[in-house]
Amino acid sequence: MIVDDLGPGFYQTFKLRDQDRRGNMVSCAQSHTGLGITHLDLGWDWITKLDDIHDIVKMFPHLTHFRANLSTNVPGNHIVQALHPLKETLQTLDMRYMALCAQATGPVVPSDFSAFTSLRTLRVPSAVFNECCCCKDGSNSVERGFCWRIPDQDRTGLYTLLPPNIQELEISFPWPTGLFSRGQAYREYFWLLKDGSKMKALAWVEELLQTSVKRVRLVEVGHNCRSWDACVYDQSTVKFKVPNALGEKLDAAGVDVDIRLLVS
Repeated sequence: MIVDDLGPGFYQTFKLRDQDRRGNMVSCAQSHTGLGITHLDLGWDWITKLDDIHDIVKMFPHLTHFRANLSTNVPGNHIVQALHPLKETLQTLDMRYMALCAQATGPVVPSDFSAFTSLRTLRVPSAVFNECCCCKDGSNSVERGFCWRIPDQDRTGLYTLLPPNIQELEISFPWPTGLFSRGQAYREYFWLLKDGSKMKALAWVEELLQTSVKRVRLVEVGHNCRSWDACVYDQSTVKFKVPNALGEKLDAAGVDVDIRLLVS
């Protein structure tokens, strides 16, 4: 583990090193309680139990920056509730679901960050807001189509769940949970839609203009699983250009939106 002393009058940073993964993550962190740590980076280790979050909040009550990788069996809304004691101090939250293959999360209660008044930077997987599609669900058990037509993928109103003073938002969409569409045929057809139809997919992005956010990054994340649509995705993405009508509104508001879609 690494604890960086930032000098007198400054708090410290705790970062888990690779060799610490062999031990108990929380035990490693616990040995550094009482140091006034505000920046906590758990590296590549996974949080597999909600109790770990509760323990971290108790051990580090002054956290302003927190980065962690999560097991998909820890619901996002439960994590947010566990972090509530930090709602007035946490400034950056970076959470990732780490898995080679996206795993179904079941019905999702959208995570509500609106009480986190100091949170400026939020980086989360889409599963904290919407149900995640599992690669192993099989070809006939998952609804395919454009996401704005699939009830559990409708992101309208997501802006109301964001921190009131947010500046930077990043949401990752692990394949096959697409940003705009689900199913290979629909993914390919989306590129051929006219701008008017694409705006339906971007309605929730336009709603972000009602927040304080200034930088938005939406990115599809792939891997080498062949179990869904018999298609292989790697991490290669292509930048998606929003229709001019939306682009002009974003420019006028000073909002930078970067959208990256997987290349099949």
